[in-house]
Amino acid sequence: MRIHTYRHGNNLRNLPACLQVRPELVVGVMEQVEKRYKFSYDDTWPAAYLLDPINFMLTEGGWMLPFSTLANGSEIEDLGDLLADAKAAIVRLAGGGKGGKQAVTAEFTLLRMAGVPKAHADLCKALAERNEQEDGTVQLQPAEYRRLFWQMHMSSKFPLISAVAGRLLSAHVTSCAPERNWSMFGNIFSKTKNRLALERAKKIAYIRGNSSGSLGADEEILLSEIDVTDEQE
Repeated sequence: MRIHTYRHGNNLRNLPACLQVRPELVVGVMEQVEKRYKFSYDDTWPAAYLLDPINFMLTEGGWMLPFSTLANGSEIEDLGDLLADAKAAIVRLAGGGKGGKQAVTAEFTLLRMAGVPKAHADLCKALAERNEQEDGTVQLQPAEYRRLFWQMHMSSKFPLISAVAGRLLSAHVTSCAPERNWSMFGNIFSKTKNRLALERAKKIAYIRGNSSGSLGADEEILLSEIDVTDEQE
């Protein structure tokens, strides 16, 4: 899940300390880990980490989102401020133009200052609980419960951020979708249809991927109606 990517990425970057080995013994490995981490980094990682109730923190003022974790000592060279990245991702995903940007920024500021409403303290405690199993693994609350927390309990006060949380907490980190797209593009482009413009091919792939059924003959009709002006020389 995308909600775990930031935490697992940081764990990999701290691998020598976790394994209690001298850093000089794994220099080559860590260089590759760092390179791959920076190459793959996306601002939705810290955003998902911030909004996931499993990472909420109990403070003297009540339950807070892990703003301090991202803001203090978590800056990565060449990546900048993780908290600023998380905020930018949330604002972007909320959409709504200039007015929407101002509204989600206001929600973000209120959430950072006031934290989670005290009425949800017991629920936050339950969602943030980590149960260690006999085999050494840690059992977390289901992601669906953590997503529903925003949808059912936070959406009235933070509607825009709750909508973003619903998207981020539902996103899976997997290559299945790209794999399906490559297969789909392979079916769209053929020896007789190899001059199809890329933008048109993307639209066909999108329609087919989001269709409830197989397009079959309809796809063939769509392909046959493409104008010469839409094709690449």
